[in-house]
Amino acid sequence: MPKAPPQTVTIRFRKDDTEHSAEFHQQAKEAGMKPGEYARKLIFDALYDTGGQDLATLSAELRIVQNQLTELRRDLATGVTALLVKAGRCSPDEARAWVDDKLRKH
Repeated sequence: MPKAPPQTVTIRFRKDDTEHSAEFHQQAKEAGMKPGEYARKLIFDALYDTGGQDLATLSAELRIVQNQLTELRRDLATGVTALLVKAGRCSPDEARAWVDDKLRKH
């Protein structure tokens, strides 16, 4: 039994030729593609790709952001503790207890 050809869908759009046209054509030329081929590549890259980054790279970047967030929360807790003590609102132990309860429980 012959195999049916894959179904395709035609997607078309027009681009105003004045805005960014020269830059787009130059990028297509540098990529060694016709403008239509380059547009297709850009669309499929945007839909199905992570911008050229692999999962390991994205995971590493996420870990960096998580570490920065942890450091920021630690700095915030230290700053709030100092402010509470300097403002005379509470003792250092009370300030640390308040910060632990309100800021560090997450």
